[in-house]
Amino acid sequence: MSRPSFSPVFVLFRASLCALSALPVASSAADASPATIDWVADATFLRERLPGLHPNLYHTLGAEAFARKLDAFIADRRSSEAERVLQLAQIVAAIGEGHTRLTLPLAPQARLFPTHAPTEPANVTQFTQFPLRLESTSDGYVVAAATDQMKVALGSVLVAIDARPVDDVVKRLGSLVHHDNAAQRRYLMASFLVVPEILHARGITGAVDRATWTFRDRRGKRLSLPIQALPSSQELNWNNLPNSSNALRNRNTDRDIWFENFPAADAIYVRLRQIADDRSSGERFSDFSNRLLTAINHGPQQRLIIDLRGNSGGNSSLVWPLVTGLVRSEKLTRPGALYVIVDGGTFSAAVDLVADLEKATPAIIVGERTGGSPNSYGDSRRLQLPSSGLTVRVSTRYTQGSHGEDRRNTVKPQIDAPLTQTDFLDGSDSALAAIVQRSSMIALPNGRWRGTVAFRYLDAQVDARIQDGGSGLAGWITMPEVGVAETQLDGLHFADTWLHAELKLERSTSRIELLQAREHLTGWIEYQGRPYPMVLYRVNADASD
Repeated sequence: MSRPSFSPVFVLFRASLCALSALPVASSAADASPATIDWVADATFLRERLPGLHPNLYHTLGAEAFARKLDAFIADRRSSEAERVLQLAQIVAAIGEGHTRLTLPLAPQARLFPTHAPTEPANVTQFTQFPLRLESTSDGYVVAAATDQMKVALGSVLVAIDARPVDDVVKRLGSLVHHDNAAQRRYLMASFLVVPEILHARGITGAVDRATWTFRDRRGKRLSLPIQALPSSQELNWNNLPNSSNALRNRNTDRDIWFENFPAADAIYVRLRQIADDRSSGERFSDFSNRLLTAINHGPQQRLIIDLRGNSGGNSSLVWPLVTGLVRSEKLTRPGALYVIVDGGTFSAAVDLVADLEKATPAIIVGERTGGSPNSYGDSRRLQLPSSGLTVRVSTRYTQGSHGEDRRNTVKPQIDAPLTQTDFLDGSDSALAAIVQRSSMIALPNGRWRGTVAFRYLDAQVDARIQDGGSGLAGWITMPEVGVAETQLDGLHFADTWLHAELKLERSTSRIELLQAREHLTGWIEYQGRPYPMVLYRVNADASD
């Protein structure tokens, strides 16, 4: 999950140290049984080594607060081994960013917290797993996969665990989850919820090896199931919802990077699960980028959709040929031609790509808030604790993916379209549906419009009025956050689904290009030679309000 530092002037030519960041920091971990683990030695090791590795360890949690947490950990002689592991995870999570984290002792077969570099086995008892997998949606945590015994719960929303409401469960687990922001914490919580040791240590379940889970189906009917914990090393036979498996975002699960035609939006749909060479085919990311750019520039499709949902990163130095190619594509500078789909799993190098596209193209961001920050700490190194053998991943640099003054801890989509329970059950996709809505069905632009323009890293509110004045269209626009009081638009005309206008400012004239589709206007406003994406929604069809 590499995040290289760079000067913002050279947006398109950043380099990554991802390969170097995969190298472990040696600690000579000793062979130890659970009964002989020296937790004091591990805590002391963290106290001594973390400040020298992390560029700003106390950016969120002050030095004194960090020291107090380690002191309390050392003083605790009564907690179980699992509780000690989770206490360390909580201390590391309190540092306050997504790259710095303790890797829980789960077998790789569980695939709960995938990493770009392997983790050495720890000297503690391996955590177990409950035989189901959850995904965060706008309706709650949906059962996305389950074993044969649990498949009756597929597609249902989690309501409670051992009679504790899910909101209470999430609150109790919150401090364990490493995160850049709330979106990433919510996304990762789906994995924390299915680890029995976590639930038991936090007082949610009465036993560490079993619990009663309660779900709600789409009709509102509740179902309670007793679920037994299984070893995390056990290979499980997973069942998925057939419709969900056929959804475009879930196809080609053996491929990390792929694209295909998406006729519903007259687009090419690109799925990037990692910023990396494809592991199954061996195709290099640079070759993939060239193949994609050739397809969009010479093919009949009018739009490009890049899906980065669940993309935890990779090597951000690989993306600059793709970004430069997208910037140079005349087809993709048209209003509503380039869309990027993101969610709480979009992190690290994937957010770097989003930040590049924000700065250099009029891309429309769709979906949910990203799990990563455009400016954040990254390039994590592995630090193995000397006695327990647990691995802590530690950020080693601050990376600036956006403008230096950008204080956002997430990238907010202009078009909010989170996945829903219905998406899993029916195989639909709210984000793609939102894009399709903006790609068809012409409607006259007369009326009142509201929305946003993504001006650098600021979502500025837009209010516009358009009316037919008899001799042609007339329109006015207001953007208070960027200092534009209500101003009449010049040269406003509507032709072949496109709305064209000019906005005269004090020192310059900005061009506005918007695509009309149904009750939406999607496009950009040009300022100082750079197009900034604009998304507007019709308030009502009568301009007289």
